[in-house]
Amino acid sequence: FVSELPKISMPVLPSNRTHRAFEIQGDSMLPIQAGSIVFGEYVESLADIKNAKPYVLVTKNDGIVFKRVFRFEEHHDSLLLVSDNKLYEPYTIRAAEVMEIWLVHSYYSKSMTAVDVQPIALVNQLAVRLLAFEKNLLKK
Repeated sequence: FVSELPKISMPVLPSNRTHRAFEIQGDSMLPIQAGSIVFGEYVESLADIKNAKPYVLVTKNDGIVFKRVFRFEEHHDSLLLVSDNKLYEPYTIRAAEVMEIWLVHSYYSKSMTAVDVQPIALVNQLAVRLLAFEKNLLKK
């Protein structure tokens, strides 16, 4: 499906890399609002994932997902997906479900609505979620 989508070319994107645009649905990654377009750069391997960066994952079971992704060496067979909107709980997926990985580096929005997001609060929220995730894994 994704390989059949039209390709884009923009002067601000490096021409020596593969990029794709994805329209966002839902509010799990505020301040990026539903209807916004995120631009992702193709990532070759799960090993290239940088923790806490935003990615679009094309998955077998969940379709196209936009989240912050965490990959832990000791749990290389799963990924932790975290929303920026704290109303959504983090969840894990099996690494084998991931068909494509796109590192999101920018977005376009039709709306100029201001959303109050404090970077320090986001970092603290992610740290708490990571600790809970690791504690849950240790119980298994």
